[in-house]
Amino acid sequence: DQPVIVIPYTALLIVVIGLAVLAAADVATHRVEWLPTMLLGAAAASALWYDGITVQQWIWAILTAAAVFLFYLEMGVLGRFGGGDITLAPIPALVIGAVNPILGIWVFTVAIALQGVVSLAVRIGLKDPQPTLPHVPAMFAGVAAPILFGIL
Repeated sequence: DQPVIVIPYTALLIVVIGLAVLAAADVATHRVEWLPTMLLGAAAASALWYDGITVQQWIWAILTAAAVFLFYLEMGVLGRFGGGDITLAPIPALVIGAVNPILGIWVFTVAIALQGVVSLAVRIGLKDPQPTLPHVPAMFAGVAAPILFGIL
């Protein structure tokens, strides 16, 4: 007997739109403000409840969000990410982790790899040894890709 997996379409839509808005703001200001992040988190969690995910999905969602948060926190301690990125990352991880925890972590692996490729290209192209690039656009791309390619 296969477990029922509810696809949280409302929560996915909210997270993608929220990340698109925050990515534009991050590009413009190089900051991720706490209020929009907290509002997105509340909206995403409320949407998961509205979408009716199962108890097992809640557990996987929370564990995925916690794993992503701890990784980003450690990277923040090392100076790789700012506080806004650290508080934002668990939100899409929560939503995607509700569907597939491995994909929820993989999305951030893709985002960090994409950030590295763009950073390397900027270093080479602009001959800037320490480019300061916003991370939320890479996070948005990592989250949007599995949706656009029909994986979610």
